[in-house]
Amino acid sequence: MSVKHFMNGFQPQYAPNRAIYETFIFDEMASKYGSIHGFLEKGIGLSTDKQAKLKKMYLE
Repeated sequence: MSVKHFMNGFQPQYAPNRAIYETFIFDEMASKYGSIHGFLEKGIGLSTDKQAKLKKMYLE
C-alpha cells in the first residue's frame, strides 16, 4: 500500500485540500526526522528490518 493510497481514505475537515495537507505532512517528516524512513525509525520506533517487512507486504 502506498502512502498516496493510504491518504485517499483520510480527509481531515480542517484540510479540505489534500495535496496541501500531504505536502505539510511530508515536509514535517523531512524537517524533524530527515526523511520518511527517519520518521518511521525515530518517530514511531520501527527498525529497518520492520520497515523492510512492511514494505514487502504493502508495496511489492
